[in-house]
Amino acid sequence: MSFLDQIQRTASEVLRGGKRQTKRAQLEVQNRQVERKINKEYARIGRTLYPLLAGGEISTNNIEVEAAVKAVTELQADMERRQGEIDQVLRSDDDAPGESKLTGAAPEAEKQTES
Repeated sequence: MSFLDQIQRTASEVLRGGKRQTKRAQLEVQNRQVERKINKEYARIGRTLYPLLAGGEISTNNIEVEAAVKAVTELQADMERRQGEIDQVLRSDDDAPGESKLTGAAPEAEKQTES
């Protein structure tokens, strides 16, 4: 086998390996896209069934589902409580016209600290 034949064979092997790697990468990207679609559908199922489960319209004996419904209910209550606090902070900012909305300090005090 001549030196040029060896180079040609090596180049062909490298090219085939590169094509395989490219194909593998393409398939992995496609799998990730499908996985994202699956996760969207799981979320859609959950958003559809959660109100029915939480409202008692349907029930399950599955402990994991019951725990997830309870967790979502608690998290929603926590988020609503926090939103109430945010609304209260915003209302208190509106009630204090002499204070800066950013720091709570009087505007003159802010100017002094900026210097």
